[in-house]
Amino acid sequence: MYNGSPNWWDIEIEFSRHKELLQEAEKERLAKTFLIRQKKPARLADRALGWLGSQMVGWGLHLQSRCGSQSTCSVKEQLGC
Repeated sequence: MYNGSPNWWDIEIEFSRHKELLQEAEKERLAKTFLIRQKKPARLADRALGWLGSQMVGWGLHLQSRCGSQSTCSVKEQLGC
């Protein structure tokens, strides 16, 4: 880059590179923060959907045990099976 002591142009170039590196690091930090925040609602939604699915299976089993096979037969008859 420079021989001996740096002149003002060399210092300006180094300062510019340093500034660009800082800006790039800040962009990466913001991107990581954004991704982390985006993942949390998805995890919450996944848990909510898992809970809802479990509840629906439980309700279905309860209805099946309460109604027995009659409800299955009536549904099949309605569908033409």
